[in-house]
Amino acid sequence: MCAYLSRLLQRNWKYKNLRKEKEEAAARQEYEQAAGLRDRMLQCEAELKTLQEEWQRELSEHRIIVNEDAIAGVVSMMSGVPAERMKESETVRLEGDETSPF
Repeated sequence: MCAYLSRLLQRNWKYKNLRKEKEEAAARQEYEQAAGLRDRMLQCEAELKTLQEEWQRELSEHRIIVNEDAIAGVVSMMSGVPAERMKESETVRLEGDETSPF
């Protein structure tokens, strides 16, 4: 999945550079060069569309389900706070509390 995103970003960067070069060539009145760059932009745009479609298909085929445990794991990893343990101890504490709305 990251490979698609990386390729998309690279292709998008290339497209933006081609557009800038085309505008500069047109400003210098180098119309043949600008036309060639326009053709390369169209090709790059088609590649971008294909990559986006492939990425969307890949995402739909391999949908990742994010649940409470996954979020706790990420929080734990990023913050260094043992979120899994905290979650378990909070559950035990709340289960023992009869005044708790849970």
